Amino acid sequence: PPQGTGARPLPRQATGAHAAPQPPGTGAHGRPVAPVQNGTGPYPAPTPAPSYPAPNGTGGHDRNGTGGYAQGGTGAHASPGGVPQKAPIVGDDWFAAPAPPPRPQPSGPHGQIVVYTLLDGREQAFDRLANELARVATQNEPDILIYTFHEVEGAPTQRISYQLFSDREAHDEHQRQPYVARFAADSRTHVLATNVIDLKLTGGSLPFLQAPR
Repeated sequence: PPQGTGARPLPRQATGAHAAPQPPGTGAHGRPVAPVQNGTGPYPAPTPAPSYPAPNGTGGHDRNGTGGYAQGGTGAHASPGGVPQKAPIVGDDWFAAPAPPPRPQPSGPHGQIVVYTLLDGREQAFDRLANELARVATQNEPDILIYTFHEVEGAPTQRISYQLFSDREAHDEHQRQPYVARFAADSRTHVLATNVIDLKLTGGSLPFLQAPR
């Protein structure tokens, strides 16, 4: 009998889910399917990676470029020999010597008046100590301009010391001298009271303060 017309006809070719693979160009329903080109089908092919190096590139790792690690380039870490270098550090120089402090301005002549009230009968003993102090001080301190002791007329138990220094620093240095401390200790038994007045020269004319012509 002709094929497929007998009692047991030949099995028909399946077209369902378990159908045999179809020849190229036929889909699940027998419709022609265009071949996939350049990844435009259901499962596109991966896009090819960009080629390196780019001509005279500008990328991050290109050759002859200007990127971060370019060889022979002009970027932040580029060097003529192609070896990556660190960018120079700009900031404070931690090892620089500090600037010298500003020099203090001269304070000008500084004076002091000390009024001594002596005990009765101690005038001559005090005068001897005072004259010795004036002699030693004027010999050893060139910044002393005036250093004198005065007796007050009509008040035999009073003495006034007038001292003038080239500046306040010279006065402070005078107070640190050992002979000044010795005078204060030795004259204490002759003195009833003292009154100290600091002076700052604001005017007047003194021959030793004038500039030489």
